[in-house]
Amino acid sequence: MICERVKQLHTDSLVECISLPIESRSEKSDKAEVILNWWENLEQAQIRHAIKYEYCGHTDVSNCYDSIYTHTISWAIHTKEWAKLSENRSQHKGIGNKIDAKITHMRHGQTNGIPQGSVLMDFIAEVVLSYADSKLTASLKELNLSDFYIMRYRDDYRIFSNSKDTVERIIKALSETLAEINMKLNTSKTFISSDIIKDAIKPDKLYWDVKRSSLEYKESGKIAFKLSIQKHLIQIKLLADKYPHSGSIRRALSDIYKYRISELDSTPNDINQLISITIDIMMKNPNTIEHCVVILSKLVTLIEKDRISDIIDKITCKFESTPNTDFVELWLQRLSIVDDRDKAYNSKNL
Repeated sequence: MICERVKQLHTDSLVECISLPIESRSEKSDKAEVILNWWENLEQAQIRHAIKYEYCGHTDVSNCYDSIYTHTISWAIHTKEWAKLSENRSQHKGIGNKIDAKITHMRHGQTNGIPQGSVLMDFIAEVVLSYADSKLTASLKELNLSDFYIMRYRDDYRIFSNSKDTVERIIKALSETLAEINMKLNTSKTFISSDIIKDAIKPDKLYWDVKRSSLEYKESGKIAFKLSIQKHLIQIKLLADKYPHSGSIRRALSDIYKYRISELDSTPNDINQLISITIDIMMKNPNTIEHCVVILSKLVTLIEKDRISDIIDKITCKFESTPNTDFVELWLQRLSIVDDRDKAYNSKNL
């Protein structure tokens, strides 16, 4: 039902969404296919559209996941009018109201925000943003604008036109549309570019591509590194501090795990520092939880058996005051398996 509703929301939409989950048809993972889709359809399309359009508006949703009003999940799936009927809400009728109730319960009654870090929540966010796309389409049809093209990758928008005024009016319409569902644009990341090719590639990606070239080199056909693992992790932390929540952080964490940390077979002298840096990145960038827990899972297997429980307790304690604690604890259970499968957590949802 939800998939059919998303298809319906995109029927005749003036916003091309390129971030819906993709099932890989090749040897690549589903995640790799999504990344490739982003590269081919967003970055490459922007460069390609430079020949047709003079201007490109860039904008994204401010604190997207934390801003999602859970009731809008039901609005998106069933329509706002149906979802707001008292009998439907009170009895949790419809899958949308059920999802709303579950997420609200996970967040101890809060109706603002959904957890980050899972494919499921990525899809829920796409449902809400697809609803916003349909409302924006209706607004733009009323404005009777022409000669424009809009792409969206998750909460990241690209708006093309040969008229700067048209781009500005679309951004204004988008801002008004998002306000109706308790969301707003990130003004610090909203701008209109006349150099479409240069601005096609995100600053975090440009930064990390240059930085990565100074970290690694090829030796006998294999990737080798110029820095220690700790200094490599610190470079990723600096990336995260400079470009928080960016996709380049996740890519960098995946690479350091794949090429370095997963290959460790003895305890590094600085393992406590490696754990501390990883936790710092994870706390400040919730969308990296999955990647950081994978790294931590490997690191804790390399420390003395009698220290594992203490380390895991310290990690759990560190996250007690953070939002979406329940979701974090779900991931931290993966660490517990290393030491204690029956470890108890505070959350009532676990």
